[in-house]
Amino acid sequence: MLLDIVCGSISGLVNHCVGHPIDFVKIRMQTVKGSRVSAMQVIRNTVNSEGVLAFYKGFCPPLATGPLINAVVFCAFEFSRRYLGVKSVEDYTLRQILLCGGFAGFVESFLCTPVDLVKCRLQMQKESKATAYYKGPLDVVRKVIRDEGVKGLYRGQTTMLIREIPLFATQFGTYFYCRKYFAQNVYKCKIDDLPTLPMLFSGGLSGLACWTVAYPLDTVKTRLQVDRKQQYNKFHKFVPDGGMINCIRHVYTTENGVSSFYKGFSAQAFRSTIATTFMFYSYELARATLKPYFE
Repeated sequence: MLLDIVCGSISGLVNHCVGHPIDFVKIRMQTVKGSRVSAMQVIRNTVNSEGVLAFYKGFCPPLATGPLINAVVFCAFEFSRRYLGVKSVEDYTLRQILLCGGFAGFVESFLCTPVDLVKCRLQMQKESKATAYYKGPLDVVRKVIRDEGVKGLYRGQTTMLIREIPLFATQFGTYFYCRKYFAQNVYKCKIDDLPTLPMLFSGGLSGLACWTVAYPLDTVKTRLQVDRKQQYNKFHKFVPDGGMINCIRHVYTTENGVSSFYKGFSAQAFRSTIATTFMFYSYELARATLKPYFE
C-alpha cells in the first residue's frame, strides 16, 4: 500500500504539472455564455490582457493536493483489486477493471470537489491579484465558508460523483485493456514487459476515452462551482442533485442545446491525452524502480 501511495503521488504531480495550463483554457471555454470561443481565442485574449502566468492561476490547490488525491485513487484501485481477488495484472477481466476504476472514482470525488472549486474560481478571475475578489486559495476557502457555509465548498459534489465513477472506470478500463491487447496480440509478452510506445499509447487513449464519456457532466460541474451568484440554487424537488438538473436545463434551453455541454472539449481532449499518458507512464516507471525497495 505504501508503494501505491508513493507512486500515485509522483504520477499525480506529473499529471497536474503537464495539464494545468490547458485545463485553464478548458475552464474559460466552458464558462463562456452564448456562442463558442476557440482555444486559440482564449489563449490570445489571456496573453494580451493577463499575461502568460495567468495560465497558472489556481495551480497551487491541485499542486498541493493533487499528489495526495492521485495516491488515494491508485490506493483505492489496488484495494478493490485485492478485494476482488485479482492477484496479477494478467488476471484482470474487463468487468473487474471497470469495478475497480469506478470505486476509485467514487472515493476520489469526495476529496476532489473542494479542491476543484477553489481552482475553478481562481481560474475564472480576469482581474489582477490586487483587484480580484479572491486573493488566493485560502481566501477562496474563507469567503466561500463565510458566504455559503462549509457546504459551499462541496458545491457540485453530486455532479462530481456522477462524473468520476464512469470517468475512472473508463480510464482504467481502457488503459488496462489496451495494454493486455498489445501484450497478447502484438508483442506476445507479459503486460509488465511491454515496451514504452504501447504503454504511452494506452495511457493517451485512456485519457481521451474517459473524458469523451464524462465531459458533459464536467461542464455542468464547472458551471455550478463558479456560480457565485448561486444561479442554480433551485434544487430538484425529489432528487438531491445540488442544482445539477436545473443547471442542465438552463444551459440546454438558453444556449446552444447539446453542443453547449461540449464547450472546451478540444482543449480537454488534448490535455487529457497528454497528461494521462505521462501520469500512467510515470506511475509504472516509479513502481518498477521503487518496488525492490518495498519488498
